[in-house]
Parts: sequence; C-alpha cells; structure tokens
Amino acid sequence: MLIKDFNFEQTELLSKMLYTILFPKTSGGFDIDNHCFKGSSLELQLRLMDMIKSNKFSEAENLLFEAIDQDNGQDSLRVAVWFYNKLNYIDEKILNENNFSKQEVLEGIQEIEKMVMKA
Repeated sequence: MLIKDFNFEQTELLSKMLYTILFPKTSGGFDIDNHCFKGSSLELQLRLMDMIKSNKFSEAENLLFEAIDQDNGQDSLRVAVWFYNKLNYIDEKILNENNFSKQEVLEGIQEIEKMVMKA
C-alpha cells in the first residue's frame, strides 16, 4: 500500500511540475484534463484515449514514444504528461490485469521529465 501511494504521489508531483513547465501560459492551476489539444496533438490524444479505454496501456505507451521520437517538439511531451496523469488514476488492479503497473506509470513520467529537462 505504501509503495502504491508513493508511486501515485510521485507521478502526481511530476505531472504538476511538467504541466507548469510545458503549459506556462495556463492559469488556474493544474487542469490538464481540460486542456484543449490541437492538430496532431489532438489526434494523438484521441488515439491514446481509445487505447486507454480498451486497456491497451503498453501499446498506447509505445505509440506515445513513437510520436515523441517523430515530433521532436513539446507537443507530444504535453500529451505525454496528460497520458501519464490519466494512467495514474487507473486502478492498479486494472493496470496489472493488462500487464502494466503504477511503477511503469512513474517510470514513464520520469522519462518524460528527462526529455523536458534536456530541451
């Protein structure tokens, strides 16, 4: 239980920090769920949402990193923060049943943090 809470809290903290960095003009606090993505970012977000709804977490993560590799900009990184924030709120049992974990969610957002800090 303690490790689960730690992973959740760390992911939440990193998501908020990255949101502040990647969405500097946003006011009103952390509200990535209501952020309106546009263009290819919106397309990526919608594809990821469909995959999340189908419990295809690993496939969605693979798609996300392919998009980040192709984009080389902050648009896909913004979607990545949204993605890991979404996964953070999915019950661990559902993640585990679909070969994913809260630890992988934390590791994913940490990888995004490294990319953002490099940019």
